[in-house]
Amino acid sequence: MKLLNRRQLGEKGLPNSKAYIWRVSRDPDRELPFPQPIRIGRNTFWVEEEIERYLAALVAKRDGQKGRAA
Repeated sequence: MKLLNRRQLGEKGLPNSKAYIWRVSRDPDRELPFPQPIRIGRNTFWVEEEIERYLAALVAKRDGQKGRAA
């Protein structure tokens, strides 16, 4: 299992500001909830596999919306 820090989230193409992560992590109305972090001491990490699934779900949602609009 690989853990990602906030900087590495940015490398995956996600906005990595604390405000963005806080907002998407706590919004109960989001269709695709952002993966919850793991705290180790004062450090925050996310499981890479969960981030990959989240990104894949965003792409699938986008592609599904394209198919309906056409």
